[in-house]
Amino acid sequence: SIGTLRCLARLDKELTQLSLQDESDSSAAKVVIPLISILNVTCQSPPGADRYTFGDSFAVRLSLGPRPGRGPELLTLQLASVEEREAFAACVRACAQELQRQASWQRQRAMDEESVPSTVARA
Repeated sequence: SIGTLRCLARLDKELTQLSLQDESDSSAAKVVIPLISILNVTCQSPPGADRYTFGDSFAVRLSLGPRPGRGPELLTLQLASVEEREAFAACVRACAQELQRQASWQRQRAMDEESVPSTVARA
């Protein structure tokens, strides 16, 4: 759904999840976004999207991959300054890319271990 909500954004200690929670209601449910599901992090508006920006240009856009029962999503976070925007984007981008690299390596390793040929030598 489309909407604007002032929220607190937090990264977990392991740098694997981004949590968003309504700033005005500490008992509200958190939205948890696994960083591995972030496909792209941008700090600039795509062509033609300027009319949809709000406030200053301190926004970070997160392109999220499809989740069960949902298609791909786009999340825009408005930060307080250019420095915050750049630091947040760099951190989230680096963490997402590293998690994706690790997952890819683990998948490749699992496939290598499963595909070990079993050859029987006959004399």
